[in-house]
Amino acid sequence: MLVTAGVLLALVGAGVKCKMSNNMWRGSREQIITSPLAEAISQLVGISGGIYLALSMTMDFIGLNSDIKVAVGGCDLNALALLAIILACVQPVLVGILRKISQR
Repeated sequence: MLVTAGVLLALVGAGVKCKMSNNMWRGSREQIITSPLAEAISQLVGISGGIYLALSMTMDFIGLNSDIKVAVGGCDLNALALLAIILACVQPVLVGILRKISQR
């Protein structure tokens, strides 16, 4: 359980770090960002919220039960919410990798 929580925390940390890097790479010099960490976290929360809503509506449309709980570090989390957070954290990492590949 502790390993799962550690992996989840590492994934969130990698997602935030890559999101900060992607924001700085875009070169939005016109917009003043007071805190790159706060901006990255708020974007990840917004993205994961959108993913959660899309997954939830899809599950309701298909007629599947979306009340599945997953135990992580002694806490019971909604499986769709956990999947949304994981996808939101993986996406900026993949964008960073693709950006580095395209710069070669």
